[in-house]
Amino acid sequence: MPAVTGPGTDYRAICELKARYFRFLDTKDWSGLAECLTADAVIAADGARYADRAAFIDAMRKILADVRTVHHGPEITFSAPDKADGIWGMDDYLVFPSTGEPVGFRGYGHYHEAYVRAEGEWRISQLTLTRIAMDPLAGGLPSALEPADDGATS
Repeated sequence: MPAVTGPGTDYRAICELKARYFRFLDTKDWSGLAECLTADAVIAADGARYADRAAFIDAMRKILADVRTVHHGPEITFSAPDKADGIWGMDDYLVFPSTGEPVGFRGYGHYHEAYVRAEGEWRISQLTLTRIAMDPLAGGLPSALEPADDGATS
C-alpha cells in the first residue's frame, strides 16, 4: 500500500489499515489480510485465541469460507495535493413501492472512488460500486434492477 500523505498521517494510516483489514476480511483476500498483521500478532476473538498471524489467517480461511461478512471503514490515499482515491465499505437498504410484500433488498459491498479538488472543493470524479451480496426482501427484487436500454454505459 502507498504511504498516506494527507494531514494527520499516523492517525489516518491506522484508520486506513483497519479499513483494509475489514475489506480483505469481507472479500476473503487472505494474503491482503495477512499484510495487515505482524507475523507475531496475537489475536483474541469470540472466545478463541490465535498465537500468531499464520494461525489466525488459517482459522479465518476455514471458518469464513462460506460466511458473508460486512465491515466498514474508509481507505483514502492521496496521489497529489488535489487528487485522492478511496474505498468505502457500504450497506444499503432499498424498499421499492409495492402493493404486496415489500420489494427490495439489503445490499453490501464497497464504493471505489476517485476524488479531485476543484475550485477549493473536493468532488467525486469516478465511482464504482462493487457488491458482496444482495439479500432480497420478502417480495423479491424490484423490476427496476432488470437491464434496460436507458443510455447508461457499463
